[in-house]
Amino acid sequence: VGYQASLNNLSATNTVAVGYNAGSGSDLFNSQGYTITGYQAGDNIGTASDYNTFYGYQSGSAVTTGYGNILIGPSVTASNLTTGNGNIGLGYNTFFPSATANNQLNIGGLIFGTLPATSTSLVANPSGTIGIGTTTPNWTLQLASSSMPQLALSDTTLTSNHLPKYRHIGSQS
Repeated sequence: VGYQASLNNLSATNTVAVGYNAGSGSDLFNSQGYTITGYQAGDNIGTASDYNTFYGYQSGSAVTTGYGNILIGPSVTASNLTTGNGNIGLGYNTFFPSATANNQLNIGGLIFGTLPATSTSLVANPSGTIGIGTTTPNWTLQLASSSMPQLALSDTTLTSNHLPKYRHIGSQS
């Protein structure tokens, strides 16, 4: 629905494109299973850019062959993700540390992460990382700040000033 939506897709199986040039592609291509909504969202997708979800003005407009990405939010700079797979970006003008890497996470330009690779296992893959204030977390959870990293834990149900209790489980490296 919309002017030239999915225009160049020769086999638009199980796809949805809503908006001016949404999912139009830059040349003839074959792609399936995408949902693209927004003015010029996904307008450069090509063959093998399957199962992407782009929602917002120019969301995913630089993606050419990446698949399985979820990008929600407008991107006035047309984003920087081009061929990466399995990435999740939420927020206005979301950028990724790499335009071609896989399994990246960016929530609002504040929380960054490396997602575990897709698996059919029912056990969570522990290889993912989350960074708050850094685009390149080195640990499972990394907080970074230019003015000394801080972590505050609080319980709003307490009536007096009790300090939180911490417990370290495991060995240090």
